[in-house]
Amino acid sequence: GQVQQVAPRVTLRLAPEQQLVELSARSRLSRSALARVILRHGLERVEREGLGALFFGAKAKRATS
Repeated sequence: GQVQQVAPRVTLRLAPEQQLVELSARSRLSRSALARVILRHGLERVEREGLGALFFGAKAKRATS
């Protein structure tokens, strides 16, 4: 079958532009970094556990492994 690419638009459907802008401002992450985190973990988990924890947690894990 055909492999479907995950389009960046998916993120904007999950998190409306305004929400991304707001989260970006609060977390001081770029919107593209935010989009990656949201795609990886899902918006609900990001909102529940906090962006910083997920983003920097993932970064820390990557650095140690």
